[in-house]
Amino acid sequence: AVVSTQSTGAAGMAMWLIGVPPDVVKTKYQTAPPGQYKSFLEIVPELYIAEGAGAFFKGFGPSGMRAFIANGVCLMTYELTIKTWQRFFPLNGVKMHAY
Repeated sequence: AVVSTQSTGAAGMAMWLIGVPPDVVKTKYQTAPPGQYKSFLEIVPELYIAEGAGAFFKGFGPSGMRAFIANGVCLMTYELTIKTWQRFFPLNGVKMHAY
């Protein structure tokens, strides 16, 4: 269960690692004064030049930690639910697997 929980937590963090940069660009686009940018593509080089590559990962720390915990707990709850269900409602030879 511990390995599954850690794997699921790592997968959640990987998802946010991919999702945070577009979210940063979107947020900058949405909070800019009207007409400042014609396209979100104008923001990418400007942000990179002004703040470096790290600017695209603002907010990853809290999101990554939350994803690790939330996804890990979700899988652990699923596994415990399946095991409890099997204990109280056996399926007469049919095996259910909690992954």
